[in-house]
Amino acid sequence: FAMFEVLITVFLLAVGVLGLAAVQMKTYSITRDADNRSNVSLHAEGLAEAMRANPRRAIDASNVMSWSWSDYLETSAVTTQAVETATAPTPNCHTSVCTQKQLADYDLYEFHQNLHRSFGTDGEVFSQICPSANLTTLPTPENMGCAATGPMTIKVAWRSKATKSEAQAVSSTAVSGTIVSGYQLTVAE
Repeated sequence: FAMFEVLITVFLLAVGVLGLAAVQMKTYSITRDADNRSNVSLHAEGLAEAMRANPRRAIDASNVMSWSWSDYLETSAVTTQAVETATAPTPNCHTSVCTQKQLADYDLYEFHQNLHRSFGTDGEVFSQICPSANLTTLPTPENMGCAATGPMTIKVAWRSKATKSEAQAVSSTAVSGTIVSGYQLTVAE
């Protein structure tokens, strides 16, 4: 009879240890996703501040000043592969005097480098600065959601590596080992 009690105890202990391991894996996945979102937010806010400090200003016929960030406009998404092969723009705007366009190019280069560096080998990152008419739909790697008009928006989408169960925990339709996430920030005057 004592042997039977020991077997039940060992079985219950094994189930408890497996449960703790599952909780630990879920915690790791959530923490990694929160870290990615935090890094994206940090770098996007930094670029938004740089953009606000370097706008194109124009005064129309009724003497109203308007701001534009046309120097920051990107016509397509910047991918991880493009960032890895990019060369730094010249001159270095930290040590030299730059025009508005040169400063915008330098700000974009630093944004993309810092953003992609913060992900390391954890995933694939896509980013684009463009007008956006629809601010309710988050960007995806396949569709950044840019438009011809609308407020200038910093858009970032990424695919994170995940186990199938981690991906399904985030999205019930996920079947592969990736989690797709998106972030966007409107640059306001």
